[in-house]
Amino acid sequence: MKTRIQFILLSILLFPCLSNAQVLSACQQSAYVCGSGALNTWGRNNYGQLGNGNTTSSAQPVTVNNLNGVVSVACASGATLALKGDGTVWAWGSNTYGQMGDGTNISSYLPIKVNSLSGIVAIAAGFGQFLALKNDGTVWAWGRNGSGELGDGTKTNRNLPVKVLNLTGVKSIASNGVASMALKNDSSLWLWGNTVSQAYQYTALKGVISMSAGTDYYLVLRADSSVWAWGENSWGQLGNGTNLDSSTPVKTLIGGVKSIEAGEMFSMALKYDGTVWTWGYNTSGQLGNGNTTYSKTPLNILSGASVIAAGDRHALVLKSDGSMWAWGYNVEGQLGNGTSLTMSSVPVKSTGFCQTTGLEEQGEKEFSLYPNPFSDQLKLQLNEASEVVVYDLLGAAIYHSRQEAGVLSIETNMLEKGMYMVQVRSSAGIVTKKVLKQ
Repeated sequence: MKTRIQFILLSILLFPCLSNAQVLSACQQSAYVCGSGALNTWGRNNYGQLGNGNTTSSAQPVTVNNLNGVVSVACASGATLALKGDGTVWAWGSNTYGQMGDGTNISSYLPIKVNSLSGIVAIAAGFGQFLALKNDGTVWAWGRNGSGELGDGTKTNRNLPVKVLNLTGVKSIASNGVASMALKNDSSLWLWGNTVSQAYQYTALKGVISMSAGTDYYLVLRADSSVWAWGENSWGQLGNGTNLDSSTPVKTLIGGVKSIEAGEMFSMALKYDGTVWTWGYNTSGQLGNGNTTYSKTPLNILSGASVIAAGDRHALVLKSDGSMWAWGYNVEGQLGNGTSLTMSSVPVKSTGFCQTTGLEEQGEKEFSLYPNPFSDQLKLQLNEASEVVVYDLLGAAIYHSRQEAGVLSIETNMLEKGMYMVQVRSSAGIVTKKVLKQ
């Protein structure tokens, strides 16, 4: 049986949220969604934000307890949020401001289902607030609201999700610090927080395709692959070669950009050529350029990258070969390399994430795949009727099929080179394997 790769649309009910999936996230902790749907976390754990049932920080990845089917993750200060493939949202860690969304202010070391949310397609996290985008284009928020970051017209903290006012037709969301952002289907950009408690349209920029909120500053990516920024600039986080704050957008000195990430006063960009660039604050080596001197212009750090994430003072990069790299602050193990070094100003390899659970070994009895690495075609020998899903490293399902026992041939000439995850679901369970296209 031969089939051709088909890209799966957001509306497919099996995976309603994958086109907005964020598989890598960082704050004071780090998190990564494994191809199996498990969630790994590491770093600071003073509020139980690692989700493994205790408050011990970890320099190596641990698996979040009692949670599977995860497709997206968002880290906040002291708390973590996860989105499952069924459209439900789960939270754990600090609940000082109501971040658990369960109607209480009781913190949890294990995942708790957020009340009254379903059909969610994307999530985002700020300092003490969480956002969720529903499949009807509305945005819901809960947690800290002292600066209006929930957008409900008040500055009252909420321990249950509330609807962001004056906002419909939204396709993506972002949050950080005390600011929140939304991009509508009509490409208009909307902001709230930073003392403004209702969403308003920001008209100073057109052609925006994605955005990221930093600590007191904003980054946006336009359709022409240029990056623009405004707000606080004491450490050069706007990337325009100056230290001058700007209340209007200024052009960052970089082009050819595919994705952006704003951290705590430092910024990251991933170019289409796979190179990673950083600029801004650098006291913990978070720029990754070998020193702790801040930079007002973007610096080229590494190549071969596919996903980036900016934390408070550390950075994470997932490379196209499936390896994880990190740099910056490491006092509680944020870099995930098993060391107690307080920081690293150069990229170090993270280890131990997404370890096998035994299913992979068992999976050899259930199916085999070949060749691996592959080029134009990948074959699976299925020993029973199975559901087959192929994911890219962004967590997006790019192929889905239900097949009887036998040989399944997937033509892959449309795929870019890099690492992919093949997941097979059968009566024996769920097995995930990594494959490499050369």
